[in-house]
Amino acid sequence: MNEALGGVIITAALAISLFIYGKKWKEMSTTNKVVYVLVIVFMVSGGYYTFKKYSNEMLLRRIEAKIGTISDNGEAKEVTVKIGDGDSAAAFIIGDGVFSFASKPIYKFEIEDGKLYAYGVVRDFHAKPVAAIERNEWTLFSDEFEYQNNDHALELVTKGERKVFFQLYLKDGIAIFQGVAIDVNGKGKYWDGGISSGALVIPLWDGKKMFSFDLNESTAKRIFKYPRETHLGERVNP
Repeated sequence: MNEALGGVIITAALAISLFIYGKKWKEMSTTNKVVYVLVIVFMVSGGYYTFKKYSNEMLLRRIEAKIGTISDNGEAKEVTVKIGDGDSAAAFIIGDGVFSFASKPIYKFEIEDGKLYAYGVVRDFHAKPVAAIERNEWTLFSDEFEYQNNDHALELVTKGERKVFFQLYLKDGIAIFQGVAIDVNGKGKYWDGGISSGALVIPLWDGKKMFSFDLNESTAKRIFKYPRETHLGERVNP
């Protein structure tokens, strides 16, 4: 899209230039015509190179970005969380908007002016913060996982097998979620919506000790294509 815009700008500049000097073209000598054409070519080439360089720099910044924002594309009436995006995925309403485990809040959702907002800290199996979301603005703290995002979703996957570790997608006023929900003490669950119906909930705490879940056993489906460097923001199913 940026390259197309650059082409339009360059074409417009060339057209304006030809319009201004068009009436004088017949009066110009052959030498002046050649010089004029060479100047135009030089200006267009230089402008395109500068624009291309700027576009590449902006793309690199987006690829390397550790901060961003997601937004709801619908109108939310009540806080609804859906485990996965399948037709038969489990969904439930959270009256107070707090997604918790053993009375410990982990993620929170609220509605303001019909828009859904998310809050929370994403932690690994050792309760170490990996990412944080504050009013839909996300920040990554760790390079432990690969990640992808677009205007409405954020996803973290394991390196190698690319199994879903955390996934949040705000769609049509609903929070679509899969992955870990772990509190500051390392207690929590893994929510897997990749099964044929409902959701698989794997506890990460047995009442006495916390333990890891082998993510290779997860059936949660990724939203995005990887790697990020060549598929920035591209969804598996557009």
